[in-house]
Amino acid sequence: MDTNRRTRAITRRIDRASRLAIALAFTFIAAAAVADAPARQGLLTSPADLHDKRIAVLLGSAHVDYVMRTWPKATLLQYATPSDLTLALKTGKADAALSDAEPLRELLRHDDAFAVLGSDLFSFPLGVGFRKGNTALVAAFDAFLARLREDGTHADMIRRWMTANDITMPDLPGPRPGSPLVVGISDGTLPYAAVVDGRLVGFEIELLERFGAHAGRPIRFTRLKFESLIAAVATGKVEMITSAIFITDERRQSIDFSAPFPEETTRAFALRQRMLPMAGEAAPPAPA
Repeated sequence: MDTNRRTRAITRRIDRASRLAIALAFTFIAAAAVADAPARQGLLTSPADLHDKRIAVLLGSAHVDYVMRTWPKATLLQYATPSDLTLALKTGKADAALSDAEPLRELLRHDDAFAVLGSDLFSFPLGVGFRKGNTALVAAFDAFLARLREDGTHADMIRRWMTANDITMPDLPGPRPGSPLVVGISDGTLPYAAVVDGRLVGFEIELLERFGAHAGRPIRFTRLKFESLIAAVATGKVEMITSAIFITDERRQSIDFSAPFPEETTRAFALRQRMLPMAGEAAPPAPA
């Protein structure tokens, strides 16, 4: 009997110790969560967190309408160039921004201060824009684009500019005898169009230069603000426009488009220090 009583007493003491240990563990976990809350307050975890934030977009882009429809309580900030947009993030004027996926990938290759927030938001095909009624030029460009697809040139351009990150412009035929073909572009980023070492380069630059060689007309690029491109081609100021332009129903009301070339997606991004780290990542440094 004495042995049984001692056994029961020991068992009760073990049970009490176990319950105490569990209680202490939960207390420590709760305390850690409370202590960590101020550090994590305001950090972004997904695009849903942007519902009341300051969101930077490119002026005149399809991103403007998307933000207004998706996050009506957010503060919409519009910037004229991609560099102005990223500067707004770095200086704390904006909490997050929207970008086409390919230019964003190029940005992240060179600047690890930024990170993607969540998955793709939406996508549209890209196309070259023309003045309505300029059916001959649209047909000529579409036939040219179809030929590039058939002979593998288009796929090679995609590989070089968007996979291999090769920014070398190929050697193309020299001056052409025809009248210049005026093409409106905006200050953009690789892989589509950018100024590198004083020269315009990019997927769309090569595409239009190839078209000029095919048509026997020199290409004259006219640099415009992105939000002015649609009006410029609609009024005949330029004959074509290109700058990673989404083919949307709204834009089709004002201008005509070529057959689509690469489909482009849109993603949100922000400063890495403003985002909650994923599992396995180090916590972001505290904002200065």
